[in-house]
Amino acid sequence: PTARVALKLIHGLAYRPPNAYEMFYATPGPAGQKGNQALRNERIRTSEFVAEYFPASTMRLAANLFRYSVSDLIDQAVDPADGLLVFQNTGHTRSAGAGFEAERRWPAGARLRASYSYQRALDFNGARLVNSPRSLFKLNAALPLGRGVLAGAELQYISRRRSLAGDVPGYVLGNLNLTVPTPLPGLECSIALH
Repeated sequence: PTARVALKLIHGLAYRPPNAYEMFYATPGPAGQKGNQALRNERIRTSEFVAEYFPASTMRLAANLFRYSVSDLIDQAVDPADGLLVFQNTGHTRSAGAGFEAERRWPAGARLRASYSYQRALDFNGARLVNSPRSLFKLNAALPLGRGVLAGAELQYISRRRSLAGDVPGYVLGNLNLTVPTPLPGLECSIALH
């Protein structure tokens, strides 16, 4: 609506066909597996509203609301008829949430960015989706050191999540990166410590 404000409404549809392993792989015997050539495509429908604000040419603030819905989800289960593992179209999942981001760039090339995302993901029974954290936070900084060398640092926070074995506590990850140019045009080398 203005030179400093951008509004976006994004809607998408996509699909994933079953792969050869899911359709054809079979191992006979106890604890075996069988293929399923009747699998249908997984389908996803996404909707997102994004608002961006540029208070200065070197700063960007953004917020978004999103909703994702996956149908005909392909998942592995035990066939009660013969006790073999088989991939099946098991139902649907849905996720809804919001995200916030702030980014600042300096004329010398330094950059600082922070983002936070909250989501609520549910399986086809309405239960919290396995391995789906509710909160994600990232903070990263990049600093040019001269002669094309760039140093970067990132912190990531992932909130606790439910797994098949029970709750997994939240944790923080740190990453350090160093990128240097090479004598070959367009090629650079990166070293990372995770």
